[in-house]
Amino acid sequence: MNDEEPVGAGEVLRRVAVNLFHGYGYTYYREENNLRADDQRIRRMVSEQLQRARKTLSEAESAYRREQFPPPSREQPFPPAEAQTNARRLEALALAVSAVDGQIAHLPVPANDFMTQRFRREADTLKRLCEADVELVSEAQVLAASVEGRGYAALLAEAETVERAIAAVKARLLERQALLV
Repeated sequence: MNDEEPVGAGEVLRRVAVNLFHGYGYTYYREENNLRADDQRIRRMVSEQLQRARKTLSEAESAYRREQFPPPSREQPFPPAEAQTNARRLEALALAVSAVDGQIAHLPVPANDFMTQRFRREADTLKRLCEADVELVSEAQVLAASVEGRGYAALLAEAETVERAIAAVKARLLERQALLV
């Protein structure tokens, strides 16, 4: 379109809107923006899975304390040592899941700047991050499935399995972080 040709008010408004979007570094149809949004959505799914697992573990710990800790008496003012150890183990599992969830919430993505776009090929990096995040979702689902619907007795019996599932999520998290180095 030549600058000499008359343009309608709608075209002028469209040009102004596009210039405003570009001026703030946002181009709404760029593949990178869609990939960045997908990355956030996938990480939110991971977080939801981990929160479900943490909730189950916390509820199991509370139920264990209610049922296995006798009321204090003069003869036994503190709960039995084995009961305390088991309660602490359930608590540690819930805290480990919560810590991983916190790390996922603060995961970096490539900056949306010209250096990143030129030298790191932002779209390729974001595609690899999305692929890593999908694997992170699968590990988080395995973790959530390994604890969901189980009582404290089953969780204590399978605590090593839960710990391995947490370690697998952490390993995927480290692999994802390595993509940005």
